[in-house]
Amino acid sequence: MRILDLWPSTPVVKVPRSWIYGGVHYRLRPGRYHWFVYPGTGNPLQLHLQKLHKSGVLIVRA
Repeated sequence: MRILDLWPSTPVVKVPRSWIYGGVHYRLRPGRYHWFVYPGTGNPLQLHLQKLHKSGVLIVRA
């Protein structure tokens, strides 16, 4: 399930403790979060994404 989109201008990003995506409020809770990086160019509203560049798992501990 997709719950967050970020458009960083640097190769490092901090995941916020809470956010709203699609009108739903989310908060980081203990668990495993799978992340994916698709390089994009131009305006985020036009979605010019390239092939999957990286992926991994973020583990949030209690």
